Amino acid sequence: MLKDLWLDESGAVMSAETVMIGTVCVVGAVTGLNAASHAVNEELKDLSRAIRSLDQSYTIQGHSGCGAMTAGSCFQQKPVGEALHDLDVVIGQCEVTPPAPAEPEGQTPHVEPAPAEPMPPENQIPPTNTPSA
Repeated sequence: MLKDLWLDESGAVMSAETVMIGTVCVVGAVTGLNAASHAVNEELKDLSRAIRSLDQSYTIQGHSGCGAMTAGSCFQQKPVGEALHDLDVVIGQCEVTPPAPAEPEGQTPHVEPAPAEPMPPENQIPPTNTPSA
């Protein structure tokens, strides 16, 4: 039965069709992963802004009594607007910019040649500055 199934040609898929389906699947997977990557990156940026927006300021009063004393402590966070601006600056520095498009293959970029310095005639020796004896 397996031999008959293996040799059956009535529902064969041509190799060109297989290549086309594989190409569409790969392009779809790459596009989907790219979109998912950007979405996750944006969500992480939103999370970092939310955490930065939390006010972490605190104050603890010192205590004294029975001949002993403990010191107090406090921390005052920057205003939220200033902290978020600082965070946006850091995020802007970390973002990757796409590279400039490359020159088409087989073409070289046009570069202006530098002006050549005048050369002395072949028979003339250039003067040298030598102290007289």
